[in-house]
Amino acid sequence: MSVPTGSSRLVRRRGAALVLALAAGVLSACGGSDDGTDAAATSSSSSAATTGSSAVSGDSGSASAQSITVTEKDFKIDLDSADLSAGDYTITIDNADQATHNLAVEKDGETIATSDMIQPGQSGTLEVTLEPGSYVFYCGVGAHRANGMETDVDVS
Repeated sequence: MSVPTGSSRLVRRRGAALVLALAAGVLSACGGSDDGTDAAATSSSSSAATTGSSAVSGDSGSASAQSITVTEKDFKIDLDSADLSAGDYTITIDNADQATHNLAVEKDGETIATSDMIQPGQSGTLEVTLEPGSYVFYCGVGAHRANGMETDVDVS
């Protein structure tokens, strides 16, 4: 058995520190924050047609964005209005249900924006640009959409 030299010990310590730092980063990405919001609610997603991003409610969106609220409850999606004008939107998503949900926006069979998962009793936001046309707002979690968790939206 050989005894590690000083430089060998240093390499092992640096390797162990790197492993611990990576593990801490992975664990923090999976958990919530101290303010009660879900850490996943601060990440963003995008698509080729339109950019959608999720953010904690305190984040600021575009100054010219219109605001609407979507409530998800009893496996239904309720909007302030299903007739919208074209433009940029900041959608506040309130999950008033007992299950985890998200909000996805579909146009012409293509999902153009999706929020992060929203835990029961929590809320999040989704920023999306809506052009004139017909859309479907739906929950993309499991079989929620197949069980009727969708609503049609007309944009003029």
